[in-house]
Amino acid sequence: MMAESLEDKARLDALKQIITDPCRVTLFIGSGISVPAPTSMPSWYAFTKAGLEIASQKGLSREASGYAEMLLSRPDYYGVFDLLKKELALSVYEGIVEELLPDRKHNENHKLVALMMSESIRQIRQQESFLYCF
Repeated sequence: MMAESLEDKARLDALKQIITDPCRVTLFIGSGISVPAPTSMPSWYAFTKAGLEIASQKGLSREASGYAEMLLSRPDYYGVFDLLKKELALSVYEGIVEELLPDRKHNENHKLVALMMSESIRQIRQQESFLYCF
């Protein structure tokens, strides 16, 4: 269980005032909440471009690289990584992913999402209305 500081409690209270029904909460995963420090993740474009550059240095063929560049321009980030996974040895692909995702700390956005979700789950369980959240 996560210990709550006074600052966390204040944020949670503010969220409770805004969100009156936890069943109506929508999370936008992939919307850039990991970009601010200390997480400092790159945008999806920059992340995918970096993966493609590393793959090219590690032996991705010119043909596959050109196709991946076209996918990146669409932008089809999943398509690029799917192509890299198919074209490279698994150990090379996994090495690229590990290089792109070093250990990072969570930022305030992550903390707020975790607080909001844990509070929503608690409220739903108290109300025994889990089945009614659609």
